[in-house]
Amino acid sequence: MPRRKNCEHPMKHGKSAHVPKGIVAVSSELSKFLISEYDVAYTRIRWLCPTCHAFESKKMMTHQSMEFNDDESSSDDEIMTEVSPANDDKNDDVVVNMEFNDLNEEEKENPHMDSGIIAESNDDDESPRDDETTDPESMDEDKCHAFYELEHQKEKAMKQLSNIFQLLNIDPIHDRSTVLPIRAKVDEVYRKLNRLCDILDEKSQVSYDPNPHGLKICESNELLDGLKKLYADSNDSEQVRLMTIAPKKWGRQKIEKWFKSKANQARRSLVLRKNNGILAYPQCLRGNIPLSDSTIDTVVNFYREDGISRTSSNSKDTIKINGQPVAVRFLEMTVLDAYQIFNERHPGTVARSTFNALRPREESEEDRKTRLDHEAQIKATERNIRNIEETEEEHELRLIEESISKRTRRCVRNLLESQEMRESRLCNEAEIRTTNRHARNLKQSEEERKIRLSKAARTAVNRRCNRDLEENEEKRSIRLKREAAHKTNQRLIRDELETPEEREQRLQLNNEFESIRRRKRCQNETNEERKRRKQQKRNADKM
Repeated sequence: MPRRKNCEHPMKHGKSAHVPKGIVAVSSELSKFLISEYDVAYTRIRWLCPTCHAFESKKMMTHQSMEFNDDESSSDDEIMTEVSPANDDKNDDVVVNMEFNDLNEEEKENPHMDSGIIAESNDDDESPRDDETTDPESMDEDKCHAFYELEHQKEKAMKQLSNIFQLLNIDPIHDRSTVLPIRAKVDEVYRKLNRLCDILDEKSQVSYDPNPHGLKICESNELLDGLKKLYADSNDSEQVRLMTIAPKKWGRQKIEKWFKSKANQARRSLVLRKNNGILAYPQCLRGNIPLSDSTIDTVVNFYREDGISRTSSNSKDTIKINGQPVAVRFLEMTVLDAYQIFNERHPGTVARSTFNALRPREESEEDRKTRLDHEAQIKATERNIRNIEETEEEHELRLIEESISKRTRRCVRNLLESQEMRESRLCNEAEIRTTNRHARNLKQSEEERKIRLSKAARTAVNRRCNRDLEENEEKRSIRLKREAAHKTNQRLIRDELETPEEREQRLQLNNEFESIRRRKRCQNETNEERKRRKQQKRNADKM
């Protein structure tokens, strides 16, 4: 920071023995006026004593007003010749000395006063006025001009604030370096001006505090900026809700302009505040309420969970979604079963149709049908190859493993699903079977039904005869064991799935079919076949 020097007036202190210090910073406009007025070789005049500054400022204002009114330029010479130069030098020295004595006394009385200007001037008493080239803090001319201009603006602001504070009976400013006390006084000016306006608005009888929260103006502005950021980060409904806290005197256009919102939002906020009050939640009047992003993400993540779906074993089995390759996932259960599990975890979140519509695009319905057909063909081929290649022991071990895995899956399913889900699943499966059976019976007439049953019976008899001719006694015993185990498993599964009504209907149909088969068998088989059949039945009972 450059040090302040002596008063740099071009003419006033040229013959004086004691030159006063330059306390007041000179603006660029006043500096240009002095250089043009006195025709000196200075490029910049930076500091003046208070007397010279006041005199030259008044002179500059007079000169500008005269130029504005197009008066004669000779009036400038009359103003300069009113006082003789010799007397001016003596009078100016006396006035400056008196002002310096007054400043020293004020500094003693007010220790908080900014006395840095005077303190620095004491160190520069011996330095001559023209010692600019030997200044150790020499800097660029532009920086110096900016600094002096800033000092001048600060001095001007100090004077204006002091005048305002004096007008409203507020303590004057003692220290310019601390800004917080000055801001507190500015807030006090704001409150006093509000009280005066309340008197004009006939609110003097009402106790009104213009600052009930005890906040400064800068703090209030910071809070309002935070409110605007919160408004910008909120969705449409939350924005309408936040707009209800606007002042009641604000209209739609004022709210729209301050929040930078749409006209429809401002209109909705006014209606919402009138009907439901401040910070009320807006209601959706479009019928179905749109799903939130969190609900959609919950459903999609549920579809992609292990146990609900699995990734394809083929690494090349991918599809492109928005240009990005995504691995295909296959559901391990029906969509209905998946929805029942989801509804157990998140009851009442979405309906079944919405749950189906939110299924990810990794697999469409047509792709699923094609995949199931392809997998069924592959399994049938593998089963045929396996039956040809595997031995009897391997076959028995495989059946045992399959039965164990089926029971394990059944136990896991029973643990995952609740009693209500299990009952609903069994009822749905029973309804599907009953519907299929009724549809088939309706399509077929009585004669067609008898023909179908007779064909099935003849096919079974032919298959049985061929099998009896081909297999020996050991193969036959192994086959009977397999059939018995298979029937046992089917019986257990059927007992778990079917309802009591279906069981009675099934037993009745079995009795009818058995009587029909017995009659046909008695008509077709010979005595030897009858004896052999009874013997086989006795042997099977013994085993």
